Amino acid sequence: MATRRPANAAVNVLAITRVEFDVEVLGLLPDTTETRDAIEEGVDEYFRAREPFIVGLSRLPREDRITEAAVAGIVDGIVNAEGASATSVTLTPGPAYTLNPGEKAKLGVLTFVES
Repeated sequence: MATRRPANAAVNVLAITRVEFDVEVLGLLPDTTETRDAIEEGVDEYFRAREPFIVGLSRLPREDRITEAAVAGIVDGIVNAEGASATSVTLTPGPAYTLNPGEKAKLGVLTFVES
């Protein structure tokens, strides 16, 4: 058809921007290197799995919304598995963010604060 692109046509590729999210974990007990590393790995994996929602292309459930509660759930699951506990988790920017087209998420600064 005249409206279709040829198979060898150039593909348009657009640049993305990375949105950094800083996470602060308050009152981690016991505060061990293993627990900190597991939290960093889990939260980093969560952010990298987020992507903007594109109608007609993305599948459900939507993965474009990043919330403080979701990040706290990731941290809570990890600290429970490690036999530890944490008082609270704060996300910046937050408490909720929706990725726009062309944005991808990544972990910025992960801070551990004593209570």
